Amino acid sequence: MIITTRQKHQLKPLSLNLAINNHNIVQTNEHRLLGVIVDNQMKWKTHIDNICKTVARNVFLLSKLKFLVNIESRQLFFNSHIKSHIDYVSTVWDGSSENNLKRLNSLHRRAAKQILPGDSLCTDQKLLKLNILPLYKHLLYNKGIMMYKIWNGLQPEYLCNLLSKSNFRYSTFRRHFVIPHTRIDIYKSSLAFSGASFWNSLPTDLTHAKSLSTFKTSLFRYLLSSNTGN
Repeated sequence: MIITTRQKHQLKPLSLNLAINNHNIVQTNEHRLLGVIVDNQMKWKTHIDNICKTVARNVFLLSKLKFLVNIESRQLFFNSHIKSHIDYVSTVWDGSSENNLKRLNSLHRRAAKQILPGDSLCTDQKLLKLNILPLYKHLLYNKGIMMYKIWNGLQPEYLCNLLSKSNFRYSTFRRHFVIPHTRIDIYKSSLAFSGASFWNSLPTDLTHAKSLSTFKTSLFRYLLSSNTGN
């Protein structure tokens, strides 16, 4: 696979001529790696489509369960069979285009309707009552947790080395990452850029949380009450 920008793929056909022991290696446009479908333009459309298929199937099951089990059991099903698929390495693909995420967002909102059926509340009110973040905020929540772990050395070394901490000459209180320079827009969707930008935008008291559990609780409340990610 040759991974590069859409423009370079359009300029001319990009081909590899590789062989191992006289066996040609087949070139592909996408490949599944540890459950993530990587495509040659890093658009993540196929991967998100795959998530949507699984989530749609489980939202349908949830629509049947609403006649059989209580709200607590429905929300447990949501967390186990819908949210878990969305959460899986979301920091890898959450920078995909709005069009790619729109269908997943629709399924996420439909699931909330199945947990709390009825027309007395709008979908946003149902999410709030269920203590569920809207999809875009939830993806930021996952990214924030990743950044906290990286800052505090709770992730593997290769991830911690991906970002650099800022050295402020006149202040040791601010905890910021260096935002890398970029020449192409696609790089802005990477964890190194978008993760650092989001972390730097958080209130100081959040980034100074003493433990991961405290940070999770504080970040959830912050996103729930803010316009970030809308």
